[in-house]
Amino acid sequence: MRRREHLGLLLLLATSAPGAARAEPRLVRYPNTNGMGRAGLGYRMLDLALACAGEPYRIELLPASANPQRVRALLEEGLADVVDFGSTPEFERRYAAVYLPIDRGLNGWRLLVIRRADREAFARISTVAELSRFVAGQGLGWPDADILQSAGLPVRSFPHLESLFRGLEAGRFDYLPLGMDEAHDLMRRYAADRAALEVAPRLAIVYPFGRLFFTRKDDTALHALIDAGLRKAFTSGQAQKLLAEDPGFAEAQRHPPTLKLQIDNPQRSAEFRAIPDAWFIR
Repeated sequence: MRRREHLGLLLLLATSAPGAARAEPRLVRYPNTNGMGRAGLGYRMLDLALACAGEPYRIELLPASANPQRVRALLEEGLADVVDFGSTPEFERRYAAVYLPIDRGLNGWRLLVIRRADREAFARISTVAELSRFVAGQGLGWPDADILQSAGLPVRSFPHLESLFRGLEAGRFDYLPLGMDEAHDLMRRYAADRAALEVAPRLAIVYPFGRLFFTRKDDTALHALIDAGLRKAFTSGQAQKLLAEDPGFAEAQRHPPTLKLQIDNPQRSAEFRAIPDAWFIR
């Protein structure tokens, strides 16, 4: 991943030959979402997209950890140039969306992190109605909370991932739905008492969803660059390879859910619905 990060600088050196026009690398500021840093899927997919776009670039990772609400504020305040999160029509009105799901829709496949002591109770669940007797935890500002609530699933929100895992361990709610590509990894990172928690071995909540890149509406050049680079990355298969090799997704593939509780996502915009099925993992 580091090699791709520096590809933009190597392209700059290539232009220093006699007669070649010099080009400054484009500075792209990206937030440290939930403290994931360069290990996060968004950072790695952004690095790949910019590399595939072929213009000199440099990504500056903002140092402070930011929850999704703060991430959006950083974009609006001009302190970040591009962000990524699960899409809603409201976000698509406020920002310029790149309509290619960088997670291939895996954030809509929600594995359930539960207390190990509750394994038998969750093993008996076979319908959404039965799951509705339990309370889900979600992060403040996560669009998934509205999706779950629209399906009749109670939700309690917390400001940070650390507080979510602490709340689950303390019994303040019953389960934490996380994307298939992130559940195992986030549990390792943020669970204080990992022995007390586990990913429910058979259950997943599934709904149409996707994680998109967003820029400010006036930054049309960066939006076009990311869009073009991401399309090249998917056409070449590099984006699919990056996702398939993601540690969290790889672990989820080794233990796939056998019972998928399907719910609707009423928040999808017409533009999101128009994304070709080929971009989503089915």
